Amino acid sequence: MVALAAAAGHGVGSGNEDAAGWLETASILGLVHTVGLVGIAALARAGGHGHGQGKGSRLLTLAALAFGVGIVLFSGILAIRALADWHELAPVTPFGGVAFMIGWVLVAAHGIFRR
Repeated sequence: MVALAAAAGHGVGSGNEDAAGWLETASILGLVHTVGLVGIAALARAGGHGHGQGKGSRLLTLAALAFGVGIVLFSGILAIRALADWHELAPVTPFGGVAFMIGWVLVAAHGIFRR
């Protein structure tokens, strides 16, 4: 993710301003959600939610999965568009954004239903 941000900052991409913006967005959202994955792992560990231990564990597992899908579909596809000038997968990008949103809803649900 840091490399994508550096590439955007140095004008790497398909040679247009859109490509630099896509790289910047991909790196920022990818990094934020990677940190979110670390937070989910910390929540699971602090709460004693090991594998298969109740609704809280399932919610965190699903949230982590949603973040992972979002990183691949949103950040990954934006980076591919910018670096390879390959736009065929562009219509899939919004599904990654939706996955990010679902992940955050699941993290919030964990906070509400963890007892």
